Amino acid sequence: MKKTLLYFVLLFPLYTFSQQVTDPFKIGGKLIEAGNYLGARDTVLKIKNAYYLAHQLQENVAPPTLEDQALAFFGSLVGDTYTLNWKRSKLRAMKGEGVNFSPAIDYIIKASKDQQVVMINEDHNTPKHRLLSYNLLEDFYALGYRYLAVEALENDSSCINLGYPQIKSGFYTQEPNMGNLLKKALKLGFKLVPYESTDETEYDGKSESYLDNIREVNQAKNLYHILEKDPQAKILVHAGHGHIWEKGGDIIFMAEYFRILSGINPLTINQSINSMDEFKEKLDSAINIPYVVLDKNNKPKISAGDEIGSYDLLVAWPSPQEAYGRKDYTLSKKGTHLHLITVNKKDIDNLVQVVSLDPKNDIPVDQFVVTKNTLKYGLALEKGQYYLQIVDKNGHVSRKEKINIL
Repeated sequence: MKKTLLYFVLLFPLYTFSQQVTDPFKIGGKLIEAGNYLGARDTVLKIKNAYYLAHQLQENVAPPTLEDQALAFFGSLVGDTYTLNWKRSKLRAMKGEGVNFSPAIDYIIKASKDQQVVMINEDHNTPKHRLLSYNLLEDFYALGYRYLAVEALENDSSCINLGYPQIKSGFYTQEPNMGNLLKKALKLGFKLVPYESTDETEYDGKSESYLDNIREVNQAKNLYHILEKDPQAKILVHAGHGHIWEKGGDIIFMAEYFRILSGINPLTINQSINSMDEFKEKLDSAINIPYVVLDKNNKPKISAGDEIGSYDLLVAWPSPQEAYGRKDYTLSKKGTHLHLITVNKKDIDNLVQVVSLDPKNDIPVDQFVVTKNTLKYGLALEKGQYYLQIVDKNGHVSRKEKINIL
């Protein structure tokens, strides 16, 4: 997480504690390592509220703080959505005029056949973005791709020694969809490659873009090392936000550095636009799958807020609908089976978790919070045996049962 979002921490009072430097990401991360996902979300919410109160900030007025970003992330781990106030110029005015859409999976597979390197990004607070890469894996393997390079992966020793990632394998590996992505890749035969920069240069207050560029060039070098060892390697890169940008202004992003180093022009796919309202009018009447955005001549189109040449393909998602008590995209994982469960009223506000029978395999396969209006839910699971458990806000398992998916 070092330098992933901001290059500083903020001072704020935390209830009975005096003012001190506190990192909500570290606090939440430690709670999750102890198995307390709800505790992480709720603690970060308290930190955020305390910061807003101390600084007399109002919701939907101030730009996102570190606390806002932490809450959006830890909330996303349990299925919550917290909107961040990022601003992009005049996107809502576009309303999808002169725009067509093509199902993303088929379009990307066709576009990737003759490529050597494909880069797909995500918004770290939007777990469904990991489903696009998840659902592409089998087809990419069939096309000869053998490397999955993942920004989220910091320590791949678990993947090598155990054959699957763990919560401690990286910061974003705490989230079920990321865990499932990495597990499926390993099962198919992909080699997982962590490529995040490990540079320890500290921000000196003079040039934040200098630090950005250090990180971007180091990421590109780490990807290039794959090709130095295996020149014919076909690589799928799952990155965060702007790292896949091929034009960056003051910042030369990872994708551009990679092109300079390798001579390979990667296929870059952006699904991390900050305004999901840009194509809302047309997309919300479509089936809820990701779509590649095209112009009226069915040529790839970029977001209204981006410069031509920034990336190759833009992927947009319709607004989610409810299906079996869940957001419908959560049930769209390729190769899974729908399994219905019923919970009790006493489970309201607690966490439903689906976990492996192996306690070392500690990233939940799925999880969500029980709401007062729904007691029946759908799960999308691969064949196998799992534990279904109810976890309270203190991280305690109140009950547990084995389920079989046939």
